[in-house]
Formats: sequence, C-alpha cells, structure tokens
Amino acid sequence: MINNNEMLTYIAQNAEMGCCGISQIKDYAKDDNLKKALRTQMIEYGRIINNANNMLKNNNEEVQRLSPIVRKMTKHMAKRHMEKDDTDSHIAQMMINGNIKGVSKIVDRMRQYDKSDEKVEQLARKLLETEYNNITQMTEFI
Repeated sequence: MINNNEMLTYIAQNAEMGCCGISQIKDYAKDDNLKKALRTQMIEYGRIINNANNMLKNNNEEVQRLSPIVRKMTKHMAKRHMEKDDTDSHIAQMMINGNIKGVSKIVDRMRQYDKSDEKVEQLARKLLETEYNNITQMTEFI
C-alpha cells in the first residue's frame, strides 16, 4: 500500500512531468489555440504540484522533484520528436500519448493508495481528471 506522502510525491512528480513535457514542445506550436491550450494545461499542472507540495510540507515531508536525469531525457526525446515532425498535429499526438501514460500511472497508484486522507485522494482524482481533459482538448488539434 502507498501512504499519503508517497501518493503526494507521486502526484507532484506526475504533474511535474506534464509541465516538463509541455515546456519542451510549447514553443513549436504554431496555432494560437494550441499555444493557449498548452499554457492552460501547464497552469493546471502547476496548481496540482503546488497543492501536493504544500500538503507534503504540512506533513513535515521533504518535497522530491523529478530527477535531473528524467528532465534531461524528456528534453532530449522531445527535441528528437520535434526534429522529425514539428506540426501542431504531432504536438497534439505527443501530448495525448503523455496523458495516456499519466492516466495509466495515476490509476495504478490510486489502486495502491491506502486512502487514509480524503484530500490526498481528491487531489489524485483531480490529476486523473486533468489528464482526461487534456486528452480531449488535444484531439481538436490532430
């Protein structure tokens, strides 16, 4: 079972991964509506990160960010993908693929979570809802 602090750390890192991915590709977007959608998604991820980190701090736990290696790998992969195809459609497909991975991972973690804190569970559901909404939003750009 996953306890509150492990779940909060996972939520924060999952949302941080979303921000990291968006930050690597947002400048390639050409359509203003896609740019706006990516900014909005990044803001929502930021809110989730802040909520999770604040809850961790309130529990006297250390905030654990994504490792520099993961960040570097994400940057490298995004750059490689954009060199091959930098169309808005491809950006949307990449975002959808990332969100699908995010959904899969958060659902798995939610199953493992001991559900000892309703606020933590609500934040996990908020992340899941955000991932689903992002998928729906990005389908408009394919």
